[in-house]
Amino acid sequence: MAFDLRCPECKAKLRFEEIPKRGETIACTKCDHEFRAPGRDSFTAIVEDAKEEKKPEEPKKKKQPKQIITKEREHFNPILLLAIVGGAMLFLILALFVPWAVFIATAAQTENIVATVPIEYNVIRGVNIKAMKNVPNVKSQQDKIYDATALGVFSAIATKAGLDKDADLSYYICAKRGGKPGLPIMYFLMKDGKSGALGDAENTVMRSSNTRFVAVQLTGRLIAACVDEYPNQPYDFAAAAKQVLAKVKENQGSRPTDGTADRIGVMGKIALRGQVWSIIVLNGDLKDYLGASAAVIKEDSNMSGLISGCEKAKVLCTWTSYGSAGIRFGAGLEMPTADDARSLKESMKNGPLGKGDESEVPNKTKQAISFLNPKEAGEFFQFLEYKSVGPAAYLTSQMGNLGKANQGLELFNNSMRGSGVSPLGGGGGGFGPPGGGRGG
Repeated sequence: MAFDLRCPECKAKLRFEEIPKRGETIACTKCDHEFRAPGRDSFTAIVEDAKEEKKPEEPKKKKQPKQIITKEREHFNPILLLAIVGGAMLFLILALFVPWAVFIATAAQTENIVATVPIEYNVIRGVNIKAMKNVPNVKSQQDKIYDATALGVFSAIATKAGLDKDADLSYYICAKRGGKPGLPIMYFLMKDGKSGALGDAENTVMRSSNTRFVAVQLTGRLIAACVDEYPNQPYDFAAAAKQVLAKVKENQGSRPTDGTADRIGVMGKIALRGQVWSIIVLNGDLKDYLGASAAVIKEDSNMSGLISGCEKAKVLCTWTSYGSAGIRFGAGLEMPTADDARSLKESMKNGPLGKGDESEVPNKTKQAISFLNPKEAGEFFQFLEYKSVGPAAYLTSQMGNLGKANQGLELFNNSMRGSGVSPLGGGGGGFGPPGGGRGG
């Protein structure tokens, strides 16, 4: 027996061989409307004629209404989902954030070392030797950056401590008193820690060729040495060196209260990101150092912004970094306020040394930078940009050709900067090329 049911949507008659179960999903063969099967009473029974002589022709088989069977949804395992998401996040952390974490940790460690330098030491230079070792073809450049005195001192320390002088040095920092001879402090950060490496040599006078020095081990990895710059003078070097290093250890043990930790400013902290950097705090004998250097361009009226900036500046910084794509340069000034920094940035950006002004570089300024070969410096000026962050105003640029970058490297990595007051273009001055004398 067959059964009929009308579609509630289009009223078409639907025929079934058997009554669907109540609640089962039915799809209309005419309009495809889906609805739930009603109760048994809603179907109409169709009685077939049983007489054989009047047996009708077998009707054509009609299309059976589609019956949709709803399956129970399979739930995704939440533990598996967390494992997949966690794995992806871990990969991103390792691939993207770990290198930055290492970089930040290195910068913070360097900042902590700089904070131990006594307040009267206003010229500080550093070399990230570990980072430079990862860049091909810069070994010759690295050897130029710190002088034979530093190499000799570390060689003697390495011999005493059982270190490899060519492999174990990770970072080098030198601090001096600008403007006059003093007792330079050299910091050597080793790749691996070794407590008590100096043994009985700590706080005693050691020698490297003709250089006397006293060294102390500040941590397992960090050794500081105070070097004699008065070898021919009758004074008690050992006592003087120990006094300097005692101040270093005191600063290391707690945050200094004399302003040592904050003196490099925002600009100094930016400079520490470079592989080779120098920071000159413009106080003491170097109070007028930068202003005197800029005096030579005072006749150039459209350079007044730079002149004013040099006279107000509190800190002068330069830095360079080597990479597979070339060399990055930076130089900047810590100004009294953020407004001063923005004003200096805009003045330089829109002046004759920036891209916002097509005017000719003034004569005195042109003479002052004449030591830069125009052909070789073309790429440097092409990528020159002026920026400011808080009270820091600075410029950045880059060069792809190491051979053509030599003049810029000698300028930015000048080990004699801060040795005395000298006009722009003179040896050892604020902006000039390297002069004679002893490095550090």
